[in-house]
Amino acid sequence: MSLIKAPTQLQSEQKLLSFKLGEKDVAGIPLESIIEVFPFSLKEILPVPEVPECVLGLYNWRGEMLWWVDLEHMLGMPPLTNSSNSVSTHMAMVIQVQEKTLGLLIRELLDIELLDLRQIKTPTLGLFPGQLLPFLAGYFLDENQETLISFDPVAIVESSLWKRRNY
Repeated sequence: MSLIKAPTQLQSEQKLLSFKLGEKDVAGIPLESIIEVFPFSLKEILPVPEVPECVLGLYNWRGEMLWWVDLEHMLGMPPLTNSSNSVSTHMAMVIQVQEKTLGLLIRELLDIELLDLRQIKTPTLGLFPGQLLPFLAGYFLDENQETLISFDPVAIVESSLWKRRNY
């Protein structure tokens, strides 16, 4: 008797950590790319000059200097920092892809979703803003036709924003 799932079962499901994106959308990032999620205050971030507006600065995470990005602002939405002051607590998500680590400021954590990858839909420009498309793996519709946006963590970490500035 084997306790290991057959490869077809493993490849057809994926766990995403879901969170609020903007005022009404729900998005997710694959759990295997997330190292840690925790609340933190913006006052702990060291601002750095001459970086894109969505880059909040550097943060000492586990003894390592880590770049922090306002995910919503990176995607062309209003910055999360506009609606608060520097002592407010926000949610932070640390993602890692191929030994590259990045911190993301997010609005609100929701849940862990187990999704059937056979149900993923291809995003199109008519459904999503153009600035969002390069970072999407696809989207899912639940039984109520509510959308869950699935981000591609490789696309986020490998963004041309970081390549131009060698972050």
